[in-house]
Amino acid sequence: MRNFILRTLTGFAYVCLIVFCILMNSYTLLALTVCLTIWAMIEFNSIHRKYARRPFLLLEDTVAILCGISLSVAIFLFVNRLQFWGFAIFFILLCTRMIIAIYSKGQSPLSTLACSLASILYIAVPLALLNWVRAITPHAVLAMFVLIWLNDTGAFLVGSLLGRHKMFPRISPKKSWEGLVGGFAACLSAAIAIYILWPQYFDTFTLTSFIGFGLITAAFATWGDLMESLIKRTAGIKDSGTLLPGHGGILDRIDSLLMVSPIIFAYMIILLEN
Repeated sequence: MRNFILRTLTGFAYVCLIVFCILMNSYTLLALTVCLTIWAMIEFNSIHRKYARRPFLLLEDTVAILCGISLSVAIFLFVNRLQFWGFAIFFILLCTRMIIAIYSKGQSPLSTLACSLASILYIAVPLALLNWVRAITPHAVLAMFVLIWLNDTGAFLVGSLLGRHKMFPRISPKKSWEGLVGGFAACLSAAIAIYILWPQYFDTFTLTSFIGFGLITAAFATWGDLMESLIKRTAGIKDSGTLLPGHGGILDRIDSLLMVSPIIFAYMIILLEN
């Protein structure tokens, strides 16, 4: 019961913080993406250190994280029509990280460089794109989070009650096809309800395109979850970290988002072009 209460309180605080940062203004979302980027990249590098059995590399890891932060800042400045110099800093830091690998005297500089580039692509890019999505329509970012949470909840409840057929036992033994259907049903039902109840917040969409929004979210949230499960199973760990009591690490909480965000961004750009 104590663990359940702790998990519930942590989850409630996490949800409140996310909702506040998204709805308050673009600066609070930028702060959120920067904080998530920092901690998620720290966890990703920690997983790689355990898997590759390499020491902590302050310079390499710090430059990679700064590169990730600069990408969020660069996109924020760009979409708010402020300045373009953020992208210059990002590419300077990116090249700096590669140059460091040339002079590294460690046993596996290429492996650590690959880890840095992977963390930027896997974590920093999707989180940075949230700032762009918010510039198109702020409530789309909130809808993304809500639909991911409901997809996870639907999959867990249906999978726990009815799950019989394993979906990916090699990667995630607890996931079932029944849970997948439950997640999709919850996500699509919520997408339809959100659009019908608050159409004024989603004038970029029609009902049909918002149903597509829900379908994309459900599908890529599942793949995002499986992607992080693959990383953890390969490294032989259960949780990415211990930052959130009862929930694991930040990567455990945003794994679905990391796959959903760039696809929703692409989807919305296609809608705007048409």
